[in-house]
Amino acid sequence: MKKGTQGVLVLLLLCLLGGTAQAAESAGPERIILSWTGDPKTTMTVSWQAEANGPDGWVEYSTSPSLSDAKKISATVAKLTSGIALDAAVEQAALTGLTPGTVYYYRVGNGGSKSEIRHFQTAQSEEPSFSFLYMGDVQTGTGDDGKWKSLLETAARDNPGLAFGVLGGDIVDSGISADQWKRVLGSATGVFSQIPMMTTNGNHESNFPGGKPELYLDLMALPQNGPEGFSEEFYSYDYGNCHMLVLNSWVFSGEQGLSSADYQRLNRWIADDLRASDAVWKVVVMHHPVYSLASDKVAAAVKRSWEPLFEANGVSLVLCGHQHVYSRSYPMADGQIDFTDGITYVMGNASQKFYSTADETYQAKTVYNTSTYQVVRVDGKNLTVQSYDGAGNLLDFTALLPKEGQKTFSDVPGEAWYAQAVSAAVSGGLLDETGTETFSPTASATRVMAVSALYRLAGSPAVTEMAPFSDVPSSAAYANAAAWAQQTGVSAGTKAGTFQPEKSVTRQELAVLLGRYAEKIGGEDTAKPGALSAFSDGETVSSYARSDVAWAVSNGLICGTKDGRLLPGAVLTRAQMAVILTRFAEGETGS
Repeated sequence: MKKGTQGVLVLLLLCLLGGTAQAAESAGPERIILSWTGDPKTTMTVSWQAEANGPDGWVEYSTSPSLSDAKKISATVAKLTSGIALDAAVEQAALTGLTPGTVYYYRVGNGGSKSEIRHFQTAQSEEPSFSFLYMGDVQTGTGDDGKWKSLLETAARDNPGLAFGVLGGDIVDSGISADQWKRVLGSATGVFSQIPMMTTNGNHESNFPGGKPELYLDLMALPQNGPEGFSEEFYSYDYGNCHMLVLNSWVFSGEQGLSSADYQRLNRWIADDLRASDAVWKVVVMHHPVYSLASDKVAAAVKRSWEPLFEANGVSLVLCGHQHVYSRSYPMADGQIDFTDGITYVMGNASQKFYSTADETYQAKTVYNTSTYQVVRVDGKNLTVQSYDGAGNLLDFTALLPKEGQKTFSDVPGEAWYAQAVSAAVSGGLLDETGTETFSPTASATRVMAVSALYRLAGSPAVTEMAPFSDVPSSAAYANAAAWAQQTGVSAGTKAGTFQPEKSVTRQELAVLLGRYAEKIGGEDTAKPGALSAFSDGETVSSYARSDVAWAVSNGLICGTKDGRLLPGAVLTRAQMAVILTRFAEGETGS
């Protein structure tokens, strides 16, 4: 038989058997997703889809990359109650009894068909530092699905070591579309078969009669520790020193027909859940914003009912979506900007659908017509939120201070103008106390204090090598901070190759450090010409510092004296530095 004839016969045979071949292919595991339904330190749940009424599903897993000595457990086929024809079985298996802080390798299968080997890592027993991904409004079905897949994969590639990801609702455009769910879960598999995907539902998942996100609940495997009747719509989990509370804000649409008693029961559950946690960081995830950027009756109801619960129970950060812009609020409390006790609200938009206008009254930063993702980095008592676009450009950053009891010192009077800032700066790890009960507010602030604070705000990133400063021994507590500052350009040191850690810092010198941080770490344009003319001594600002001082003044970080002077060369006290640093950390720059 001629080679060409053989090829034609093979093609004809494939065509004749096309239906059978395709059925065999679809019988294999697809859309593999990790999540937690139990403790992130000792459990992991795997979900996937396979041929309906096909062979039994299973997972095998091991700490060995080759799966030698692998354990094998059977999967459970989820009972689908939505009434939507999925044409697939939803398989789920919970791996339990895992060892904290351990990499596990696994694969899933149905009968003799199996996936490639993947891996995940359990949470540490104590997780001092970690990061997680947030994406709002994926909304598959409204644009090019490949763009979201690319955004997700870029986020994972550019931020190695992500502990988990969070999707903030409106994951699909139509919650009753099996095809849209297949597409979005297929796009998610590359990343979320390696790290858990934790989700909340939005209004687009809830377009069923009665307002329940029925197909979403069929497909997701989430913690079932919420209030009765709202399993997986409301839930919480802990990771490191973060308590994550996930809420279905669409209950305020009225479509579920809830009574006043139902809403009161939900409110009690939220308050009890938050009160029971002693985590440093309490983070809420829900679809609708509290501070709406456009008129929205559901968002208004969320604000009335839930904002007081968040404020009374130590919430620091709320992640939301719904209105298709990126936006970060000022710290807010009871409708007012409050840099001491306020909550920061971050609205994400990872979709190709954009709104062109917004009420920016309470927004410190708003980005239009851009698909974004957020990375939340936690390092002990430091938490930062950074927002990126699909090209990896840093669009926004902010640093939060933990909601803890007022830290008091014997040498800081409670009525002092700087008392709250000192408490926040020490509680948030920006500045150190000088004794068990003292802060030394009138002592001079130094370069090492300023640089160490900015290093902590950046999440204390690892440094590859020590900076060549002759006056910074590698054993110094601030050696990493000095190296980071030199390598990022935040502080290059002196021409003589010294860092001068104990040198006193003037008002204009701190403005330069903050300005360089804002530009190099936050991607902010700090050019603010003309802002110094309002001060009688504005012309005395050194030429190298004029742009940064003008930026700091225009953003309320540094203020003049009562007699209209700026005093750029005056040495800062520790109290003054505490005030400026907390303003900067809480996002008062409002760029």
